[in-house]
Amino acid sequence: MREFARGLWLGAVVGLVAVAVSVFAFPAAVAGRTDSTGKTVTVEVANVSVRYPSSWTRYPLTEKTLAAQQRRVAEKSPLLALSPAQQECLLKRAVFYASDLDSARPGRPLSSVSVREFTRGSFPSSLEEFRSGRTPRFEAAGVTILDTSAVRTSGKPSYRIEVLLSLKAPDGTPGEVRIGQLLVPHGRGGTVITVKVSADDAAAQFVDDVLGSARRV
Repeated sequence: MREFARGLWLGAVVGLVAVAVSVFAFPAAVAGRTDSTGKTVTVEVANVSVRYPSSWTRYPLTEKTLAAQQRRVAEKSPLLALSPAQQECLLKRAVFYASDLDSARPGRPLSSVSVREFTRGSFPSSLEEFRSGRTPRFEAAGVTILDTSAVRTSGKPSYRIEVLLSLKAPDGTPGEVRIGQLLVPHGRGGTVITVKVSADDAAAQFVDDVLGSARRV
């Protein structure tokens, strides 16, 4: 489990760093983001499907297309664009990524959903093993853990964690991001689905809707 825990933790750190860098680039949408306007994507390489808002923009995860899209994003607002280093990190770790680009404006945190694969090591055998590999590191990073739980995805044991990340805008305005992650077994390792939204009144339900829509395929 040690190698797998390390891989999952590194993926979680990448996600949190992405939030911190672009924290005041996107507004969070409101309740109803996954109902009649949602769409389901099947990520075959990760053996999962997940439902997310149809208005969100799916990022093409190739070096050429991602760079071209980021140049267009930068023309709209420099705060929205990922740096070359962030693009490289995204390409290495994510197999699916979508964000609330259409509603972008400065002043609110990033809203996004991503899918990552982790193929090294073994899947946690219990909720306690899952917690022990993540809780100390999240706490050391100043992240508030809201909940960890064992769930089932398409009949298979899976694990969820939800955290709260406090950040500040360049002008000092405080903000909070709610992050939910679902770990689903896949091969010898697993697949991690991460949802990030502004911590408003609708955030908990939205995270639950997206992660609850996940299925093994």
